[in-house]
Amino acid sequence: MRSSILWVAMLACCATAHAASPQTPSTPGDACVALNQVGGFRTLDSRTAVLFSIGGKPSYVLTLAMPLHELEHALSYAFVHHDGDGRLCGRSQDAIAVPGAVAALPARILSMKRLDEAGIRALEEQYDVRLTKKRRTRVNPAASATPADAI
Repeated sequence: MRSSILWVAMLACCATAHAASPQTPSTPGDACVALNQVGGFRTLDSRTAVLFSIGGKPSYVLTLAMPLHELEHALSYAFVHHDGDGRLCGRSQDAIAVPGAVAALPARILSMKRLDEAGIRALEEQYDVRLTKKRRTRVNPAASATPADAI
């Protein structure tokens, strides 16, 4: 009898430990990023924003569950993560709030997707914005001289 009670207790502990372990995102809209890796934030509209990495590269696009109109003109923002794991995730209870906004509740993050080069270009075209720095093209003065200038 004691051995069966002990066996059941061990199974319950293992099941609890397995349920509490963080799982990797399986759906494209539930990506996660560590809060200490977020270097910036750019609002595209009242429900869509881009998170930048510490290096300044656009990394994630997130969609909010409800519009947060104050976010478009806010000077600051706050990430609200309820689980305390230090990560901001899509399809979770994590949210974005605008501090000092008059009647604005935090908006839950409905979806967060990792951006690749094609995704960045698509967002730039869709919202008519520039998310990446324009690359400098170096001009070689000797190569750009016309034959008339060479004489």
